[in-house]
Amino acid sequence: MSTIKNVSKSEEGRYTYLRINFFAPGTALKDLGYELPALRGDQAYFLHELLFRCADSKSAAASYRMLKELIKRVKQKEQVAQQKKDLVEQGALVVLRGGKRPYLPDLTMRPSVGTRKSTGVLEGHQNGLRFTCSREEVPKLDLLYANIKHAFFQPVEHELCVLLHFHLHHGVMVGSRKTVDVQFYTEAGNQSDDLVGHVRELDEALLEQRERRAREKLNHLFKVFVEEVQHVSAGALDFDLPYRELGFFGVPFKSNVFLMPTVNCLVNLAEPPFFVCVLADIECVHFERITFGVRNFDMVLVFKDYSRLPCRISSVPIESLDAVKEWLTNVEIVYSEGPNPLNWPNVMKEITDDLPGFVEQGGWAFLQEDSDEEQEPEASDQEDSDFDEQEVSEESSEGSSEDASDEEGEEEEDEEEDSSGFEVSKRTKTRSK
Repeated sequence: MSTIKNVSKSEEGRYTYLRINFFAPGTALKDLGYELPALRGDQAYFLHELLFRCADSKSAAASYRMLKELIKRVKQKEQVAQQKKDLVEQGALVVLRGGKRPYLPDLTMRPSVGTRKSTGVLEGHQNGLRFTCSREEVPKLDLLYANIKHAFFQPVEHELCVLLHFHLHHGVMVGSRKTVDVQFYTEAGNQSDDLVGHVRELDEALLEQRERRAREKLNHLFKVFVEEVQHVSAGALDFDLPYRELGFFGVPFKSNVFLMPTVNCLVNLAEPPFFVCVLADIECVHFERITFGVRNFDMVLVFKDYSRLPCRISSVPIESLDAVKEWLTNVEIVYSEGPNPLNWPNVMKEITDDLPGFVEQGGWAFLQEDSDEEQEPEASDQEDSDFDEQEVSEESSEGSSEDASDEEGEEEEDEEEDSSGFEVSKRTKTRSK
């Protein structure tokens, strides 16, 4: 079944045709993690396709559905086996005996198991957390404290849910998928759904007050659970709280979301796919498309591990640039900016091919040099403008001094003309004496 590329069904006249196409030898099956063997020898042949003709259309349609379902099941089974191949086994959960254990009911887990929502109860134990789903067919999920890299508590404010998010060191299997991000949340709008039919009878202020109290109650329940889990874990688990006042909008994947910094990460936890970037893994940040009159810019996060491609957060509003720079300065992350976007796969390939040469040439200093080169013409223009202004000011001062001297000369001539009678009379008196 894994060698089948696709299956198609068509009808021509009174016959139904079923066509099966196969992968060619030497083709790498990326989803399954292996490669089909190549042909050996000149006399080797392979089967490219099979075509079946059937006069009974119902029988052909049933065979087509069964074949598609069988291919789907085989591929899913092989994908699960491939994901479990590098799965790190966790230790056994030590259940907390006696006393009151941390308990949080009516939670929904993301990602869910199957097509239905996975709702259940989250409990805190001695060395980990256990989620028990209300559906019996869903197995229990254990998250050990040692496997939790970062834990987040986001109270409900502008979003519609209050949540607990766990970013793991090693992925765990949730259903048939391996994931490193597991989230448990409760929607805050459920408490007010029953009041929709009585909106006309209730005062709007009273309705808003009840919704605010419901949100405060949810935040309090989650906060108490977080404090109890931190106490039970004896400091092995610490929750981060996102700073909403430092948040900004951006597009890390395909949709525009609100990103918020925490003490150790930059996150978006409101909607999947979740974005969790650890600040300790970032070496530098480069801002692209920083030009005059632009409304948005791109933010590229370059990691210390050069084998990882940098992460691009696009379409960040230009109004957030100063706040983002201030935040990066506070967390001691170097940043640079430039007018043009870079081809980062090629940049990282050149760096990894000659890492000693990259270090000798100054490392990431070329990003700052590019931004300085763009600023040099502006500086020279400013110097020219300053020089022109200085010349104009000197010329104006010289002109004003010449005008002043001319005016003084005219005034002296006027004074001589006005005082000529006095001087002549004075001379005549001295001569007579």
